[in-house]
Amino acid sequence: MAFIDQIIVRLKIIVVIFCFSTVSAQSAVEADGLLATASELLYSQPKRSEKIAKLVYENNTDADKKAEALFLLSQIDHFNANYRSSLTNLYTIESLNENTTDKATWNVKVNFFLAKIYRELQILDLAEIHFDKANKAFAAISDPSRQLSEIYNYENGLYQSEKKDFEKSNRFFKNGLNGLSDLKIANRYLNYIGLGHNFIFEKKLDSAQFYFSKIPKANDILFAQSSLGLAEVASSRSDWRYAEQILLREQESDVQTQKQRFALLSGEYLKSGNIEQHELYKNKVDSLELKINQNKDPAENYVIQHIEQQEDKSNNNPNSFWTKSLLITILVIMLLLIPIIYYYFKTRSDYKKYLEVIKEINPEQKTDIEEDTKEKQAFIPEKAEQILLKKLAKFENSDNYLNHKISLTTLSKQKPTPNIFPRSLTKTKGKTSIRTSMI
Repeated sequence: MAFIDQIIVRLKIIVVIFCFSTVSAQSAVEADGLLATASELLYSQPKRSEKIAKLVYENNTDADKKAEALFLLSQIDHFNANYRSSLTNLYTIESLNENTTDKATWNVKVNFFLAKIYRELQILDLAEIHFDKANKAFAAISDPSRQLSEIYNYENGLYQSEKKDFEKSNRFFKNGLNGLSDLKIANRYLNYIGLGHNFIFEKKLDSAQFYFSKIPKANDILFAQSSLGLAEVASSRSDWRYAEQILLREQESDVQTQKQRFALLSGEYLKSGNIEQHELYKNKVDSLELKINQNKDPAENYVIQHIEQQEDKSNNNPNSFWTKSLLITILVIMLLLIPIIYYYFKTRSDYKKYLEVIKEINPEQKTDIEEDTKEKQAFIPEKAEQILLKKLAKFENSDNYLNHKISLTTLSKQKPTPNIFPRSLTKTKGKTSIRTSMI
């Protein structure tokens, strides 16, 4: 059956490529069919999947189709530890996303993938930023698709597993399995592998073996990952013969899985005293490690360049400039007002404390400020004010108003003012005196 399935898949590929080569521009239906085939071949025949995805990207103008093709290419590059190329594809999707019909979905998928790559590059701060972006974008979607929910649960399960929170990780992986009935769906296998690795760390080897054994051989890369997990289970049980049998199978796999496979072989041969085989596989590990590190260094520099370019674009944006200027102006004003406001409230607080102290010393004594305020408020009674205004009006209508020789003394004698002001009691140095206000 497996042989027949492979023949069918090859025929599909031949038909797809033939049809594609005879049509320069694809319809939406044709592009969807090609992308579905490329997605189906992603884990079983990544090289063929890559070829179809490139054809779709180069011969399609639809932003959604181009984004989907780039996402497949980014995953294939990640299999081979081609971090820079993988990042380039993801950054291109970000630039295309303005023209896609489902921006929210691409925000989730791209940010999760960027977070994963940044963690592998040890750019952890940036990884956290994009991981949070992905989760927030997912939470903002009222009715996410089943596929997007699968991605959300798997990526969160993977993240929690790396944090060693296996209970929470298992919960996410199992949520990712809910609702999936088609056993050929790759996301189901990814969750199986995630659960298997968690159970190894938890020393639950039977559960780990159960989940690793559920991956069919047709999915080469995923089968290689599950085989590595089964070998780790056998090694943990000290069943080296079975572990060796699994590890020596030649199969297509991603670079990281291949490195771990060689590392396990090297370590077990060292334990058994087979130094020659130990050295052989240790050299293979070192070779792959060198390749991975050589790919990481330019990728890290590329990330920095990308961030700087994004900042330059933001700074050159007129709207961004005025927004930043307004924020800076507001900040400066606030910084200037803070000491003034502080001084005002501090002075007010000190004054209140002063009044409280005075009242505690002599509850019946009024402060000078309170006394002066009351005196000023009652200094000219309303009745006196009316009388003075009438006298002033008569004076202005008289001849004396035009007499420039008249003095204040002469005027006061001619226009005496009756003592109509109330007497007030004033306390001075503990003594009470009667004061009469006169004009």
